[in-house]
Amino acid sequence: MLEELKKLLKEKDEAYKEFRSKYDEKCDEVNNKILELLPYEGKLIKIQDDSLYYIPLYIRVREVFKHGNRIIIRGYGFSSEFTKYVDATWSHWTFMKSFEFDFDNIEREIKKITIVNETEFNSEFDKMINSMRYEHMKEML
Repeated sequence: MLEELKKLLKEKDEAYKEFRSKYDEKCDEVNNKILELLPYEGKLIKIQDDSLYYIPLYIRVREVFKHGNRIIIRGYGFSSEFTKYVDATWSHWTFMKSFEFDFDNIEREIKKITIVNETEFNSEFDKMINSMRYEHMKEML
């Protein structure tokens, strides 16, 4: 009986490994096709959630790639928020801004992304710089 049980469990494990291997191959194939469909590389994008406190993130996209089960959108970017509260006023500007999400959440996450034109992108950057300058001068006086 013990030998028969071991044999059955081994068959089950082998069947799972075969299934999992085929499933993983199909996931990779689908994920690679999804990456090809994303129209963001070389574009200017705005990422904004519908939630009340989410601050827009702007990126000039250099690359879109996958890492494991994640999609990474990366490039030159910025975001900022200026409020009357010192602990809630900030800006971030970098050549390596990233936005990451799981392939499993792609439908929800791509709804946050809008391709914008250069005028909007530059206007938002100017607003950030002007707000920084204003806050700097207030602090220095």
